[in-house]
Amino acid sequence: MDWADIFQAGRQPKYQRLSERIAAAITQGQIPAGTRLPSHRDLAYQLGISIGSVARAYGELAEQHLVRGEVGRGTIVQRPERPGSIELKRDSGVVDLGLVIRPAIENETLIDEAGRRTLRALGNQWPLLSLGEFPAERGDARHRKAAEAWLRQREVPASDATVAIMIGAQEALACSLIANARRGDSLLVESETISSLRDLADTLGLHLCPVEMDAQGIS
Repeated sequence: MDWADIFQAGRQPKYQRLSERIAAAITQGQIPAGTRLPSHRDLAYQLGISIGSVARAYGELAEQHLVRGEVGRGTIVQRPERPGSIELKRDSGVVDLGLVIRPAIENETLIDEAGRRTLRALGNQWPLLSLGEFPAERGDARHRKAAEAWLRQREVPASDATVAIMIGAQEALACSLIANARRGDSLLVESETISSLRDLADTLGLHLCPVEMDAQGIS
């Protein structure tokens, strides 16, 4: 490995540039697992940076589980972990598909930086929200108006009196059932329905009745 090539100029702190470049080389297979990295002193001398910068870069890599320190051997490269993987245990013969699992991400650093850029952009565009006021009962008037226009474009009858803004689909589903069903009622659903509806029905005392379905939904 030509360590002079791995350390490139940039606006980030030296330790961060060094850790990110080594991390990329490890995940891309340029530095295989089991490789012993140069000592802090040797790498600092080759790159013309301080020993502290190298130590901090190695520390960043250790936090990402890309390297480990071994007494008498130095800093050793580990096989990169693949975040987001889980092992399903089928003890009962039933697999719960209600879990929400994060996607496997090859480079956590890139995802973190993208998230920071997004939040900065939103912070520059959005007005500060007043935390001391309660929101309108049916959502902000501007949002209701936008939703009303969107529905009318799709030929769905809507007016300000019939539109309410929800936090998400789960809240909308709960409000709809609370308003239209009573405990003990039966609710027709697709034979392959979402697990959150099952949990909601249990809470409200509703009986779910699965109905045959095709590619378009309930038959």
